[in-house]
Amino acid sequence: MKISGSRNTLAAALQSARALSNQTLVRPKEAAAMLGISRKHLYALADQPNFPKRIHVSDRVVAWRVADIEAWIDTRAQGGV
Repeated sequence: MKISGSRNTLAAALQSARALSNQTLVRPKEAAAMLGISRKHLYALADQPNFPKRIHVSDRVVAWRVADIEAWIDTRAQGGV
């Protein structure tokens, strides 16, 4: 039942993200779940110039704004790359 566990995790992450304000930050695990990808893939995307910039919360902690990730998703959905 690994697949249903993954779906539950994704669903929970998306529900949480929708309830958050525009300035709310999500850590890599939640950001990856919002996109339905692995954290490794998230970091690969983060190295591309069109992906939202990471916010360095501290020396070892990074996060992304929920609003930035949603805007990036919208541009992808509209055919922009």
